[in-house]
Amino acid sequence: MRVRFSSRSLADLCGSAAAIDRKWGSALGICLRRRLKLLVATPTLDLLRDYPGVLPVKLKTDARDQLAIGVRKDCRLIVVPDHRPVPRHSNGELAAKEIDQIIVVEVSIYGA
Repeated sequence: MRVRFSSRSLADLCGSAAAIDRKWGSALGICLRRRLKLLVATPTLDLLRDYPGVLPVKLKTDARDQLAIGVRKDCRLIVVPDHRPVPRHSNGELAAKEIDQIIVVEVSIYGA
């Protein structure tokens, strides 16, 4: 999948193992790097369903088309499909098989 970042600062941060570890610690850093590598290696969003805890069962987005991708219990990557218009089924759910580009908007840490 093609993965972009919403800002240059987020791209710089997530593009450096040392920067990730400094900001979030090495334990979370390992999980974040694994998840980012998985996103890049996976052709479409639909294939992420094969990994437990990564995607919700129903792929609904919020009003800003944002979707949470699980990293670990206390961390999610907030992403938006990088498609205009966003591919959807008639029930409003994302057409995950058609989404092959995303933009990482935020790294959300619970309790931080």
